[in-house]
Amino acid sequence: MTTMTEPTIAPTAPGRLGLAAPAPELLAYLEALGAWRDARHAELQSIDAAAMRAKDADSYTADVALVMSMWQAVSDRHDQLAKVWDSGRANATGREEMSRLIWGRLDGGMGVSLVEATRLCDSLTATLRARLAFDPMAGDVAARISAVRAGLYRCTELLRQHRELGADVASRVDVLKRRLADLGQRASEGADVGGPFAVLETDAARLERDLIVAAAGLADLARDREAAQAHRDRLEAREDALRLVAERCAAEIVAPPRLAVPDLDALGPVPAERGPLDAYRARLEQVAAALAFAESAYAAPLAERAALRSRLERTSDAGVTATVPVATAGSAGSAGPAGTATPSLATAFAAVTDAARAVLAAVPCDLDAARRLMAARDALLATPAPRRPKA
Repeated sequence: MTTMTEPTIAPTAPGRLGLAAPAPELLAYLEALGAWRDARHAELQSIDAAAMRAKDADSYTADVALVMSMWQAVSDRHDQLAKVWDSGRANATGREEMSRLIWGRLDGGMGVSLVEATRLCDSLTATLRARLAFDPMAGDVAARISAVRAGLYRCTELLRQHRELGADVASRVDVLKRRLADLGQRASEGADVGGPFAVLETDAARLERDLIVAAAGLADLARDREAAQAHRDRLEAREDALRLVAERCAAEIVAPPRLAVPDLDALGPVPAERGPLDAYRARLEQVAAALAFAESAYAAPLAERAALRSRLERTSDAGVTATVPVATAGSAGSAGPAGTATPSLATAFAAVTDAARAVLAAVPCDLDAARRLMAARDALLATPAPRRPKA
């Protein structure tokens, strides 16, 4: 019989997703997780060696590989936590990031959080310990039964928290409970239950593993659905605002853009299943892009009109005499009969300014005409002053 040390139990994680846990709790958890990681690694090394020596070594390969990969993912996440913790220099934002690293999914597509991974690692390790150490003549059957019963209780709790997992899974738990009760009764009567009990332990551990992964998937689904609903709500607010801007643009601008305002009602409610939800989120992104394009198209004419009005007022009458040169009778550039003055540049500037002001004040506003008048006005501002004739 293979001798094992007392099992290592993962520490209880502080806080929750989106909440910056207190620094003392994070420090205690980080230290406990580091100790768990080191102890678990040593234990898994012993288990791996024992599994390789077993007669049916191939039957352990998949479970050993799984628990090793789970341990590695936890170890990598511990290092990320330590980096963010930065020897205690993590601020509130850093502590919130640590909560995300603790309660969010692990890297590598495992679909479970750090908390769930450590719990699953404990369960798988306990199963391997039991299989490798089990001896029907000397093994502590009562302790093994108690461990399996605790695992099935955790499965029941997961089912209670996630009823979406269905009746089929609940029936699997019930079957395992009946098998456990039967083996416990037979063991109490002195029967050799070593082989069947090892199979039961493996089945119970795999069911718990499947439930943890499924529950994590449901939690992710719930978070994604909540995020999709929040995104839709924001887009609906933008849609309402865009309709107002589009109506204003149509009323105040000549030849406004003719773009359809996306209708979120056409998408229907947010789906509750993974496949339809992913497709729905992709359509929301398309609607967001269409809204952004329409917002820009409808806001641009109104913004340009406001900019032209502002530029017109900045260079209005207050600066005319200092900016626009005045032509006099007989000066260079005069085109009228001898002794008659042509209209001065100032007069022309004033006329163009008045026309531009009238066009920009009109409702609806002809932006093409306003651009032409402002260009003519700019040209007058840039006209050099005529030279005075020499005496």
